[in-house]
Amino acid sequence: MGKNHQQHSKTSEEYRDQTSTTPWCFAAFDSEFQFGIDLAATDLSAKCDCYFTPEKDSLSQDWIKSVPPGTNATGWLNPPYSNILPWMKKAREEQKKGFTTVFLVPNDSSGEWWPASQPCIIREITGYYYDFTYRSGPKKRIGKTIKKWASGRIEFINAATGETMKDPLNKPMCSIIFPAFYQGPTIRESVTKLSLMEKGHEYIKSKN
Repeated sequence: MGKNHQQHSKTSEEYRDQTSTTPWCFAAFDSEFQFGIDLAATDLSAKCDCYFTPEKDSLSQDWIKSVPPGTNATGWLNPPYSNILPWMKKAREEQKKGFTTVFLVPNDSSGEWWPASQPCIIREITGYYYDFTYRSGPKKRIGKTIKKWASGRIEFINAATGETMKDPLNKPMCSIIFPAFYQGPTIRESVTKLSLMEKGHEYIKSKN
């Protein structure tokens, strides 16, 4: 679930903190981590069979003990973006017990919650170039193909309608990973949105 509290959202306040991840985005990370639990979900948005809703108060639960037998001690976490800090603190606690948490959050190092110098992996989601062919406009331009830049920003699903929002979140995104038992320095990586889309769609296809 997520919200961008620094932009003028058109989503009603009732649902603004409950937007959920698109299937391809979750699948891209699930193909790598094989999640055992969705740590911040609703009955409609849950990405795993095992999940916590607001009513179950995820922050008060023992995450590693909540994972079903036979599944990985890894959790997917698209937290409420209005208050990320307690989720970061909780992920760090669970990391020490052997649990891996994977966040999808805004790439915003200005926030108090930003895990600078903590034992985690910060993986920026970047834009990419793609082939664009003109199909309208001046006659001499039609059919011409150029390299065009696409933003790495991520679309979410509107909790009120269940449909993917037309516009992506007006903020760059990243995943922040707290690997189980890791005690080393912060690792910085990057991945293009295109590679995530391709990876996610391929994984969904392989499971159908």
